[in-house]
Amino acid sequence: MKQRFSSLDLLCISTDLKFLENYRIQNIYDVGSRGLLFKFSLPNTKTLVLLDPGYRIHITRYHRTTAASPSGFVAKLRKHLRTRRLTCIEQLGIDRVLVLHFGEMYKLVLEFFAAGNVILLDSSNTILATFRVVKESQNVPPCAVGITYTLSQPTTTWLTKLTSSDVESWSKDKSPTLKQLLQTNVRHFSVDLLVKCIETAKLDPESAEYTITDVLNVIDEAQMAVQSMLEKPITGYIVSKHDSKLDAYIYDDFMPFEPIVSGEKKILSFEGYNSTVDEYFSTLESQKLDLRIAAQEASADRKLHMSRTEHARRIEQLRQLQNDNIAKGSAIEEHINLVSSAIDKVNNLLSQKIDWENIGKLIDIERMRNDPVANVISKLDLGNRKISLSLPLDSGYSESDSELDDSDYDTSDDETDTVTKQNKNSTITVDIYLHESPGANARRYYTAKKSAIDKEIRTSKSSKKALKSAEKKIQQDLQKSLNKEKQVLKPVRNPAWFEKFLWFISSEGYLAIAGRDSQQNDMIYRRYFRPGDLYVHADIDGAATVFLLNRVSNSPIPAMTLEQAGTFSVACSKAWEQKAVSSAWWVKYDQVSKTAPTGEYLNVSGFIISGSKTYIAPAQLVMGFGFLFKVDQESEQRHKRQILQPDIPVVEIEAEQDLSSFPEILEDFPDVDLETIKDDVKYNFSKQDEDSSVLAELLANTKFDTKRAEPSSEQQNVSDDHQSIVSQQDSIGGFNDPAQQAKKSVRGKKGKLKKIAKKYADQDEEEYQLRMEILGSTKGLERKIQKKNEQEKMRLEQQAKQMQSKKIREEKLMEKERRMKMRRNEEGAGIEDDDDDDEIGLSEMESVSLDSITGTVFKEDNILEAIPTFAPWSALKNCKYKVKLVPGTTKKGKAIKECLSVIFRMKVSEDDPELMSPRERDLIKSLRDEEMILPVGVSKVKVMATGMNTSKKK
Repeated sequence: MKQRFSSLDLLCISTDLKFLENYRIQNIYDVGSRGLLFKFSLPNTKTLVLLDPGYRIHITRYHRTTAASPSGFVAKLRKHLRTRRLTCIEQLGIDRVLVLHFGEMYKLVLEFFAAGNVILLDSSNTILATFRVVKESQNVPPCAVGITYTLSQPTTTWLTKLTSSDVESWSKDKSPTLKQLLQTNVRHFSVDLLVKCIETAKLDPESAEYTITDVLNVIDEAQMAVQSMLEKPITGYIVSKHDSKLDAYIYDDFMPFEPIVSGEKKILSFEGYNSTVDEYFSTLESQKLDLRIAAQEASADRKLHMSRTEHARRIEQLRQLQNDNIAKGSAIEEHINLVSSAIDKVNNLLSQKIDWENIGKLIDIERMRNDPVANVISKLDLGNRKISLSLPLDSGYSESDSELDDSDYDTSDDETDTVTKQNKNSTITVDIYLHESPGANARRYYTAKKSAIDKEIRTSKSSKKALKSAEKKIQQDLQKSLNKEKQVLKPVRNPAWFEKFLWFISSEGYLAIAGRDSQQNDMIYRRYFRPGDLYVHADIDGAATVFLLNRVSNSPIPAMTLEQAGTFSVACSKAWEQKAVSSAWWVKYDQVSKTAPTGEYLNVSGFIISGSKTYIAPAQLVMGFGFLFKVDQESEQRHKRQILQPDIPVVEIEAEQDLSSFPEILEDFPDVDLETIKDDVKYNFSKQDEDSSVLAELLANTKFDTKRAEPSSEQQNVSDDHQSIVSQQDSIGGFNDPAQQAKKSVRGKKGKLKKIAKKYADQDEEEYQLRMEILGSTKGLERKIQKKNEQEKMRLEQQAKQMQSKKIREEKLMEKERRMKMRRNEEGAGIEDDDDDDEIGLSEMESVSLDSITGTVFKEDNILEAIPTFAPWSALKNCKYKVKLVPGTTKKGKAIKECLSVIFRMKVSEDDPELMSPRERDLIKSLRDEEMILPVGVSKVKVMATGMNTSKKK
């Protein structure tokens, strides 16, 4: 398995890394015990480069766990290189050395031979810091701080042409094979590439019979292959082989050319060599993590199996003890005379006060004489008034012969089997107490058997509880160890431009952004704030400055969106900690300025608000944490939001208007009498006016509850403004049509229509049109006018959409000139002009479509990523995964974990849209903790979810 770069790999990687030139190095981190992670950036672009000294360097698309505090070497690199621009990346000839130039001040030398090293040099090549100190030895120069590092360009390059004399000097003393010769002398070429070139030349790599011309042809072929690699984007290849133990394919090698493989091997291709190397090593790291987790799970299974085995062994011992006691008691009863004789004989010897050693000798003598009583005595324990007898077993023994009834004890099949085995033996050893009769000794064994039965029952009952407790303990230990094994690899998510601010998307689809500090507020104002947008703030310490971006210039913003923006601004203030409800206010774009009046001072974070403020009604401080999902362009069409459009003129005909002003209509109806049409139109309008007047009279006679307190002048301003917005919504939506509301069913009209349908059933369309022309009916003409009105409206809407982007750009240019004039007048020529702000802001806003970000996805949608969001609770009404947050004392980091535990309670199903899909769960789990905490704009919260208090008590 390949673990480190060859010289050819380093050449391809350095070529792929060329695009990093002119990037700035943003930061450097420690990864693991010896890895380094470099973060390069351009405006709105970040790239992570992973370095393992001596082994590999490549761009990675995975996040890795970094050290909490930097090491001394990383601190030194940060001191000298952070914010420096990378100007050049080069490989030193064919050596495994890569040099990164940061202007003319610093160089970073990366060595990939031996144990590897990272060396920081100044402009005079003096070592400022080194990853690994190397002591001077034979053919190895020293490497330490303060020593001058030798940076010399090698004379040999990748395309250096070799001559016959060079090849002749390679094999003066030995006769190596062709493969060995090339591998030894042109080792900068990969072995696999050399073998491929040898086979392409139809030569045997293991043969020692070759000519100098053959060697030169193979080298020329290898040089041509390298040159062709560098002339176009490099395609990487990964070779995977089958592992019989795991029964799966695992990565074995990677290379920048298509290899020749044989056997059970597969080839995978990737665009870009960085992607190839990242996939190779990241997969190996993931496999190592999986192996560690599998080992811990196997260890937990072994512990659980041992616990179960131990409980089963204890129960088996108790059952064996029962069987032994039954067999001993039965043996005493079967040989009661022999036992009684042994007791009497020993007691008789003891009564004669014979020494205990002599008693043993006397019994041995009797045993030599083949005395039956002495033969059964196997051991004397006279100190405890006890002897051991080896009694013969009777194969005809049955439990019915016992003096105990079947009700006293029960013998299982296992016990019977054990007794049968014991019966095969000739004798069984029993302990007999000299002060007890044979019956009493047998009864003692039966009592012990009863105790063993009771103990077995108690043990079997308690073992179930003990096993459950042991399983729980083992699972807890396993979970703790798995929690320590954090997922080191998580894909890097490309955040949207607004995620660097505090933000949310309202329930109507409008984006609201707020700066985290004064710098971000100023950035938003200069880059993203445009005519038609609103500025929302509150007169409370710490309130967020919310910029409500209008999706269509000069169109009304819904009142609900304004309320949500006001709630967001208040929630990010001191009012959240104090649990105080307060009002926010909003102003229009042209009321906000960064220029202070003459004689006044405006700090960097301040804004000048001119004109009156429109206050928003106070709302409860109820926020929410949830997840939005970004879908692809095809799925975006299913999530289009309806946005309020500005008023568009429509062709209308008034009651008193002369129809001769519409020549295009008269061309379609040449035979129509204008006077008849005019009278009909007058009648229709008068009829509609009559219906409207009836409805107005009914509304005037209706009594309303007027007990509410009179609003103040500011609140009156708020209500008037909101009323105007709501009235515009209603007029656009068509909800306030009085004629439509006043329509009622007419009695008898249904029967009349049936008669008319029967009367004119045989009438065709042509006859119908002729009759209508004769009668002078205007219905056909009205339909034609209505159709033309609709077509004109659609045309104007398309024209408005086409002109929208052009209008925004023109307004932005005008605004840009206005801002620049104000800045020059206010601050003079000392301010650095940032001409790119407007272009950057416009390009960023066009890069992300808000319709592609949705809270609820459909089954057929292709989900790209999950986006955590923190927003007012009402803004999350269409969000599938959300948790309510209110002011509390829990830190937001811990609260986010509680929110995740609530969300992950949902069952996973691929078919039911109401449940969590596996794709959604994986995307949410792939998010890092920092990404989920970042959007939360408050410090302490309380999670409001069903079952939270119950789970905490448990």
